[in-house]
Amino acid sequence: MHEHESICEMLIKLGALRVVENYTQREICDEASKGNLRIIKHMVNNGADVSYQNTDGRTALHASCRGGHLDVVKFLINQPGVNINVRDNKNNTPLTEAILNMHNNLAEYLQLHGGRTVERRMMYLICKAVKNRDKRLVKQLLQWFNGSIVTDANGESVYHTCIRNGDQDMLKTLLKAGISFREVDFFGNTPLELAIQLKCDGLIIQLLAEAEESKLKAQNSQLNVSITRYETPGKSKIRRRRTRRQTRIEVASGDFSDKSIPELNQKSEENDDHTSNVFENEVDDESLGTTLPQEVTLADIELMNRQKKINSSRMSELMTGEPQYV
Repeated sequence: MHEHESICEMLIKLGALRVVENYTQREICDEASKGNLRIIKHMVNNGADVSYQNTDGRTALHASCRGGHLDVVKFLINQPGVNINVRDNKNNTPLTEAILNMHNNLAEYLQLHGGRTVERRMMYLICKAVKNRDKRLVKQLLQWFNGSIVTDANGESVYHTCIRNGDQDMLKTLLKAGISFREVDFFGNTPLELAIQLKCDGLIIQLLAEAEESKLKAQNSQLNVSITRYETPGKSKIRRRRTRRQTRIEVASGDFSDKSIPELNQKSEENDDHTSNVFENEVDDESLGTTLPQEVTLADIELMNRQKKINSSRMSELMTGEPQYV
């Protein structure tokens, strides 16, 4: 603005309007970075475009978020046509600007109204902060980072950077945040393997080894839970046929007491589809060679023997689960 700020504010209060038709983007971004809400409102009322991006792709919303001016941000995001997740040339959104400058209250407000960050950009910023050993910025970025894998453009994780820097405190910070430590570098080395190769401090190797051990224990416990969940019931029921007494019994595995063999009533015996009527006049094998009832003929005996073979094959099929052929 070419006018003095105090004079400009006094004229705005008195209802003065600017004669020129358009404001430059530099002017509205400057006022947004300063937090001059009254002047910004005056600019918008006089036709200023709050969604316009400069050569760097930045808008007035970026500038106000960088300065931490919550009242200006509330005014700007309610203007028609304003994109709350607009990106500049570095893929920074207004929420990213608020996070980088430690304005957590403003970041929470933007996130509540749909503000988002670019994951690849956040990973780059975390890697850069780890490389520069900026522990405060790393904690701030990890607080708003939703992923678990942080790698640079070459695919190398932040743990490899920590190991090369010998930074134990940064390593503890990353492990506490739950960042994955199993990614490999260009040569296929995990962070633990790289630490052993470079003969790093024993504490760094111990931290990575303990993290690896706890990860394996968690995976094994999860595997045991899944196996238990899909395990077959302990008491599998087996159906057997009692050929002499024409009843069915169900025996639970491991329990063969008399209580587990209930006797079926006479009605169920008569309605059994698999029971032959021939057994009503059943004859023992020993009595066949001595004395036979007069009403039993040789054809009946052959039929009974045939039926016994069928029953025994059905019994074997039920016990083994494999088909038996007679």
